Amino acid sequence: MTKLAYNLGENAITIFADGQVHTVRKDNLNFMQVRQALLDGEYDKVIKLVDTKSAVEDYTLGNIQIKDGDVYYNHAGGESEKLHGVVVDKLLSLMREGIKDPSPLFNFIERLLDNPSHHSVEQLYNFLNYKELPIDPDGYVIGYKGVRDDYKDKYSGTYENFVGKILEMKRRSVDDDPNVGCSYGFHVGSFDYADSWANHDGRLMVVRFDPKDAVSVPNDCEYQKLRVCKYEVIGEITDGRKEWTKPVYNDEDYDYDSDWDEEYYEDEDDAEGWNDELSADSLAIRNYIENRHAEGIKPTVKQVQSRMKGVSLSSQDIIGIAEDLGFNVEYIDGKQGSRSEISE
Repeated sequence: MTKLAYNLGENAITIFADGQVHTVRKDNLNFMQVRQALLDGEYDKVIKLVDTKSAVEDYTLGNIQIKDGDVYYNHAGGESEKLHGVVVDKLLSLMREGIKDPSPLFNFIERLLDNPSHHSVEQLYNFLNYKELPIDPDGYVIGYKGVRDDYKDKYSGTYENFVGKILEMKRRSVDDDPNVGCSYGFHVGSFDYADSWANHDGRLMVVRFDPKDAVSVPNDCEYQKLRVCKYEVIGEITDGRKEWTKPVYNDEDYDYDSDWDEEYYEDEDDAEGWNDELSADSLAIRNYIENRHAEGIKPTVKQVQSRMKGVSLSSQDIIGIAEDLGFNVEYIDGKQGSRSEISE
């Protein structure tokens, strides 16, 4: 293609092509890609990037298409489903952030469409529309929950919310009426709602839930809380109280208070040794692991580390203490690391 005439500005790019003027503003999902393609002289690529329809279809490998201004998701079976604006916003966020793999979005859509209640799905859109909540690679939505200082729920004081805990009840036991504020069901909130609910004397937990397990969104709190029949506690941010803002979070990205997002260690010599002065920590670790095992859960090294507030322990420290206590730290891909599970 012949060279394009263009003007590169700090907040917008103006392109002259085929007798038309195209303006790409800084908030456009393809702004940086268009800029780089122009600088590299890849003019055919520029035209495709300016065309949002083509950009979306290329990014999603044709699984999402734009027809007459509406956005559709193509199921594997060949059926098409019109997507709500909230889902489209999530798609654009992934593209804007340069996330190359669209599979988390596909997983989210599939789970969303597996929800047995159309009414519940429509309410979930209200909740997701308040603030764009992150998703994980499996398509689960990440939200927040304020609990008591002892990790039990504030309403009944009976449900424990330790990291790694999965809480579940029958779907029919959850109140599906959005006109009822406080009622039966597990509650998940936006960061703002959960933070205020935790208050200064409680704990702020990060949870994830399957969109198919969403039941109702009460109208009384500006759609900031949601009732679900199942959720999993994946982290705690009581000390930092910092909202997760990336569109997709992997397990390695989980931002816990203790700030120990570590990769697998490659060599035992790279880790600091642990010593006999950790007896009190050893007791706390042993009690936590035994309690998890009593519940039928094998905690990961990362989850144990999350429990040790105010104590600086590396993954190697935790692994060493656990093995010294007689537990088995499992290997993943031939290595022990933060995601290794601890068994009896």
